[in-house]
Amino acid sequence: MRRHQSVANITSRHVIPARMFQFLMFLAFSFPPFAAFFWYHAGISEDLLPGFIDRVFPEYKSKFSSLHNFTIYQLNFSLGVVGVMGFTGIFVVFQAIAMTTMDTMKMLKGARKTISAQSYDRQRSAMKSLIAQFLASCLLVLPAASFYVISVYPINYGQEIVNISMAIFATRSSVNAVILVATTPPYRAFLFGRIASSRQKAASTVVVSMNTAIGS
Repeated sequence: MRRHQSVANITSRHVIPARMFQFLMFLAFSFPPFAAFFWYHAGISEDLLPGFIDRVFPEYKSKFSSLHNFTIYQLNFSLGVVGVMGFTGIFVVFQAIAMTTMDTMKMLKGARKTISAQSYDRQRSAMKSLIAQFLASCLLVLPAASFYVISVYPINYGQEIVNISMAIFATRSSVNAVILVATTPPYRAFLFGRIASSRQKAASTVVVSMNTAIGS
């Protein structure tokens, strides 16, 4: 959104008023706390857990007794609100990013003759990097979606699905770092420059060592 507005200010098109932009940011940052509130109340309260386990899962009572911190979720109003908020938020975010990205690219093409080539290339490179990082952020959606689906509709091998989803989620930081370096020329130049300088330093060290050995 900020990148879209920076290009919009350059082209004087589709500029969002400051108050509207602040309101949108307020909605974006207030959404997660509300979802967390309903998620907290979606689980069975701690004082009702023993009776619920005795009634519904008596065969797993010994296994539950070894757990110190857990809760059980069932489909109820709060969990339904979490699902609606989650899927609505994902849909709105995807739509907003897609629309602002396409609009930004159109504005960049229209302003290509009015801005310098260096500025145009920098803005275009930044947009490509943001798109790639957004696609990498989709790794956040899979664990949350799988965990929610399994909480609402218990299925066989649910634990294995959650474990695989969490393993995929754990790769997000590495994937995001690789994408950031691959799509951002300054970072890429810095990294490859350091690698080249370290190789050159190692080669010069070997040459100096060989010359020293020959001289001795």
